[in-house]
Amino acid sequence: MESQYATELQNILLSWDYWHLERLSRDNKGPIDTLPNVPQKFSTVEEYVSTFEKLLLEECSALLLRGQEEGQILVSQQAVGARAESALEGCVACRLTLPLGVSDSFAENDVVLVSQEDPHSLESADELHHALALVEGREAGQSVRVRFNLSPNAQAGNKEGLLRISAMAPLLQQDNSRWWVLKLANTSTVQREWAALHSLKDSPLRDVVLSAPLKSPVLVDKLCVPKPMMTVLNSAYNSSQLEAITAGLQGTSLVLVQGPPGTGKTTTILGLLAIVMHAAPLGAFGRGGTGVTNGSRKDGKADGSVAASTLQDRQRAWLQASPWLRGIPDPRSRSIPPEQANPEACFGMHRAPIPVRIGSAQGPTARILICAPANSALDELVLRIISSGLTDKEGRVFMPNIVRFGLNVHHSVKSVSLETLVEQRLAAGGKEVSKKERARVRMAILEEANIVCSTLAFSGSHAFTRLTKKFDIVIIDEAAQAVEPSTLVPLTTGDAKQVYLVGDPVQLPATVLSQRAVAHGYNTSMFKRLQSAGYPVQMLTEQYRMHPTIRQFPSRMFYEERLLDGDKVATSTARPWHECAAFQPLMFFDVRGKESTPEGSNSLRNEAEAKMALAVYRELVHRYPTLGASAMVAVISPYKAQVNLLKEMFKQALGPDASKLVDINSIDGFQGREKDVVIFSTVRSSKRGSIGFVADLHRMNVGLTRARSALILVGNARALQQDDMWKALIEQTLALRCCYAATEPFVDCLEGVIQGSVLPATKQAVLVSPPAAKASKAAQAEAVEDGKDAFLYSEDEDTLVQPTTVKQSTWAKRQQHQA
Repeated sequence: MESQYATELQNILLSWDYWHLERLSRDNKGPIDTLPNVPQKFSTVEEYVSTFEKLLLEECSALLLRGQEEGQILVSQQAVGARAESALEGCVACRLTLPLGVSDSFAENDVVLVSQEDPHSLESADELHHALALVEGREAGQSVRVRFNLSPNAQAGNKEGLLRISAMAPLLQQDNSRWWVLKLANTSTVQREWAALHSLKDSPLRDVVLSAPLKSPVLVDKLCVPKPMMTVLNSAYNSSQLEAITAGLQGTSLVLVQGPPGTGKTTTILGLLAIVMHAAPLGAFGRGGTGVTNGSRKDGKADGSVAASTLQDRQRAWLQASPWLRGIPDPRSRSIPPEQANPEACFGMHRAPIPVRIGSAQGPTARILICAPANSALDELVLRIISSGLTDKEGRVFMPNIVRFGLNVHHSVKSVSLETLVEQRLAAGGKEVSKKERARVRMAILEEANIVCSTLAFSGSHAFTRLTKKFDIVIIDEAAQAVEPSTLVPLTTGDAKQVYLVGDPVQLPATVLSQRAVAHGYNTSMFKRLQSAGYPVQMLTEQYRMHPTIRQFPSRMFYEERLLDGDKVATSTARPWHECAAFQPLMFFDVRGKESTPEGSNSLRNEAEAKMALAVYRELVHRYPTLGASAMVAVISPYKAQVNLLKEMFKQALGPDASKLVDINSIDGFQGREKDVVIFSTVRSSKRGSIGFVADLHRMNVGLTRARSALILVGNARALQQDDMWKALIEQTLALRCCYAATEPFVDCLEGVIQGSVLPATKQAVLVSPPAAKASKAAQAEAVEDGKDAFLYSEDEDTLVQPTTVKQSTWAKRQQHQA
């Protein structure tokens, strides 16, 4: 990315007063007084940049304060500073020497707080002698090189800021000055997002990103694919998948593919890769190719016919084919080869000659960049590619030249990581190589690859800007889980004219730290914004994961009844335990438990629900031992405290190998995964009139769509019914006669359900009318004061209660201590 944009953001961040930011956060404010809302469409690039600039800066502020908000233990270190070197415009560079071994924990682009007094000390009253600095690199031994922005221009109109930098500048000029250093956050990702935001003006995709037209503009030639390949793909993919993988053959610049749970999103991406790697301009394969022209067939299969030409068109074509009649040299050496001739197109005279590679150079020509927001999602896709392969132009399976670029690569895909490939190539030479030669080999491997895979953030690294062979196509998986500036990074990295965004906006959105930014739509992905503006979406409609009974509710409530069952799903998801009354495909056990908040935590747990979940699991594996032989069962919950409680209970009951027998995780951590049986503990048992973020539709959708054969819900029906969506789900279980009241001892209760002595619950017994009036303000205040209102402590609650309500910042503690 262009370094001047990154430097611009760095200077803004380094000009901030850290303690002032913390005070603003306590008052639900930030560095930008008024934040804009993200509209569905933008009129100009300037409007777009201005909107996301402010929101990105707000998120940067939350990033720097994250340690305070999450209660992390941030360790400040003592350091000795060498005499600072001043540069233009207030830039001050300094070398800080840290205790032995400490410098290894610092990385380039870390932002640190440098202060004269320990920032964790409650005795300190000095808020003048401090500044934020950027780590530019580590030096030999125990030192790091940092840079400050002490420019008076950055503090224009800020009297306190001018006073602070005036106090800091002379101290940094002293030799052997003493400081405290506190690492706050790494800013590499936000720098790349900032640079991408300002580079959009030069992108070929600029207009479609801004205006979200109802029809995507055509930026590339119409394409076709070899007929043998399409024959194989037609037999392997359903109609909605075929429509998705061929949508780009019309030359549209941006294609949105929505993949609901179990619809084969990853499989569809493999088909898409095969298509885009072997596609060629329309007519390149003559009658041996298929493509999509005006009006693709309703069955999703490509149609490559060319409209019959008129008599005038034919006469004009023959005249153009006989240029010597007009004194023009014979161009027959540039005529279309016979194998490409098509009589319906006047044997190629309606088309310009199409070059065809021959010999050993034949093969895929497109260069593709595949990205995902997180390493886990990216590595899962890479693993599928290298284990399944792709379809070539003859319909056979082949292994593409693929490189996984980036850090923290999973061991399952290490074989195609850039570092592994570099080592293999250098080892073949059998001699020591210089750092420069290693860098050359790295770039050569990237240049040779047909497919390069990277996280969104890493696609903005310097290596991509040095590539001479840019990317023709960008495919972003899990695109609905990325903030818009993050999605821009690969879009502006190269000269790609065609982009595929693949994801599901109905599942979990992007993670945003700032609740102020969330309130203004910053967590809305580009995918979701364009879809909301009316941009066409290719939706995969056939699911192959869930038993039809499990699929019914998500399809009705989240996908407008468009999510259908694939062939033989009912048969493939049928299990022996369905014959047992307690383990039908969809179950709801009404547990009247009590939610609580563990000491030192902001999350929730429910001991009664945890006991019921354990009882269900033990009864399942007792009656069906195959479930206990391997981790075919998952237990999930929205709250980390409940996850921790479940892990503790299962470990006590099953022994130290419990984690190998059952998968216990949060809903957020389980997105993208599936199990035969899923036990879902909802936790909430509040009477206040809200169930917190359990009511979040995205999280609910993820939780309800992880199970293949059995989804067993454990919750308090009277608490959950306060949300209309949960009430509808409980009513469905009542109608299916798979809702039971569960009382302790839960083992006996389950036995009664199985034997038939415990009957399905009735609507009158489970659901009650909510109270006519809410609790008085005095009663609510008393609950808050006593810490009994668990609604305040719901983890990741959306803008309802700020973290500072339940935990004090360092600044607040310091003020209270000194008072």
